[in-house]
Amino acid sequence: MGASRPLEKPDRVEVRRPGFCNRCGTAIPNDAPLVGTPLIKQQRELVEKPTEVVQREYWECNCPLCGHRNRAVPASGEDQCLGPRLQAVAVFMNGVCHTSISKIASFFTEVFDTPVSRATLWGIRPKVAESLQYSTACVYQEVRVAPVKGMDETGWKHAGKREYLWTIATEAAAFYAILPTRSRQAAVALLGKDPVGLTMTDGYAVYDFIPEDQHGRCAAHLKRDFENLAESTVAERAEFGTRGLAILASLFLVVQQAKAGLLSAWQLWEALQPVKQRMGKLLTRGEFGTDPFLQGFSMRFRKKWKSWFLFPENGLDATNNSSERALRPGVLWRWISMGTRSEEGLSFVMRMMTAAETAKRRGRRLMPFLTHLLRCYHCGITSPPLSITTYPPGGGGT
Repeated sequence: MGASRPLEKPDRVEVRRPGFCNRCGTAIPNDAPLVGTPLIKQQRELVEKPTEVVQREYWECNCPLCGHRNRAVPASGEDQCLGPRLQAVAVFMNGVCHTSISKIASFFTEVFDTPVSRATLWGIRPKVAESLQYSTACVYQEVRVAPVKGMDETGWKHAGKREYLWTIATEAAAFYAILPTRSRQAAVALLGKDPVGLTMTDGYAVYDFIPEDQHGRCAAHLKRDFENLAESTVAERAEFGTRGLAILASLFLVVQQAKAGLLSAWQLWEALQPVKQRMGKLLTRGEFGTDPFLQGFSMRFRKKWKSWFLFPENGLDATNNSSERALRPGVLWRWISMGTRSEEGLSFVMRMMTAAETAKRRGRRLMPFLTHLLRCYHCGITSPPLSITTYPPGGGGT
């Protein structure tokens, strides 16, 4: 292993002795005493048979009182051909790695030497979706009332129809919902009529119900608007766009310096004042210019001026990148699986993505959490009060 990796507790130790002297070539006997300190190298390896087959025999016994013959009854979950850990592996490969069910079956056969049918693997998904109900609700309650969050949406295909994958993301959690519409009604249903805290969006009109003093708009999307203007064949628009890009370059430079710890909160606010003044002058020029398009653009920008510069005083990022990054796994899943076809599949996607991304943002392992959920399910606890937001980071070593 590399020098930067900490040593782990070994499962097996192999001692290597020098066979001959590097200076004179004399053979060194095997019983020569060891001196100094050893050079340690650790290597992980997949064991030849990574799974074990547990055979449980349920015998019969006669009652000592009445003589009735009784057979031992299998405990909950003992009738499953795959144990909780192997089921968790299948769910992880499908829900996080986006591997198809047929390829998971091939992987189990080739790597684990465990032949399994696709029907068995498909049957695990509804169990996990049902078990994640409580955890998903906990994440939703956390992100909805978070003081700072981002929100975004992208297309999704369900049962042959176009729907939309929404996310509400914070630094420590991300909630996902697939809704049939991209309208303001969907955004209100997720955030509530009276949103709590500050929300960063891409500036899409459906988010305009959020009060301006709580609504931050993404500067990266504003940059795209100025880039489109800079590429215009109309000279006045091209000059306007070029000036806007130069101003935004100054803004992003100041934000990067603040993220690097080179500027305090007060210094960030102070450094942004010239940027805001230059942008204000550019908008005034557009409002009183001769181009109707630039007049409308500048007036819309001016109307939402406060939300474009809300981030310095309130801990918001200047962009909506956090929630856009949260949507990338969903986009990849959509490309690979072509969406969902059933309500069970819809629930699995939403809840699995919520658990996976929240675990990632919290720096926690997802496998122990999934294993614990499946163990609870086998014991008859189909919706355990267990949340990824409170599950121990190490997962109890399961």
